Amino acid sequence: LKSGVSRGNAEMESLRQREASLRAKLNEYASRSTSAPGVEREYFRLTRDRDDYLTEIRAIKKKLSSAERAEALESQQKGDRFDLLEPAELPRRPIKPNRPAIVLLGGLLAAGLAFAIVMLLESLDDSITSRRALIAVTGNQPIGTIPIIMSTSEAASLKNQKTMRSMLMLGALLLVGIAAAWFYFNGSPVLPVAEVIEATEK
Repeated sequence: LKSGVSRGNAEMESLRQREASLRAKLNEYASRSTSAPGVEREYFRLTRDRDDYLTEIRAIKKKLSSAERAEALESQQKGDRFDLLEPAELPRRPIKPNRPAIVLLGGLLAAGLAFAIVMLLESLDDSITSRRALIAVTGNQPIGTIPIIMSTSEAASLKNQKTMRSMLMLGALLLVGIAAAWFYFNGSPVLPVAEVIEATEK
């Protein structure tokens, strides 16, 4: 029993020492977790200062390089000599103005203007062309209405007029489309390389 009690006491003392060690580690971890936000803020501040300093160093190096090149040109008298390192690429087609957008916007504006003109003329027209207009003017119901009776020649003439009007509208649209296409492809042609070089030399 004494031997068992001794072993128990020794094991209890060992457990107490381990508890004390674990409590010390726990307190250390708690203090670290408490100071972690401050360390993180300080790290972010240092990183931001480093980026600012690097940006300033790059700007100073760029200015120094420009100054050294200017000094070299002045000292070696190379101010009138230029070497073409890489020729400029000629555009395949002009980027301005945006002709498709202009054509589309012009078409929309033309349609809107035509609709507005039609509505304006309709509002300014005082002629009576319907039963409702007659009732609105007189305030009385008409006894009867007589529809328009056209002869065969009048009907054929009206049909021809409508056909001619449709053909004229289609022709006008076709001409506008052809003109827009021609202006798009030939309005501002790109000069050949030889002409560009000759003009530059002149």
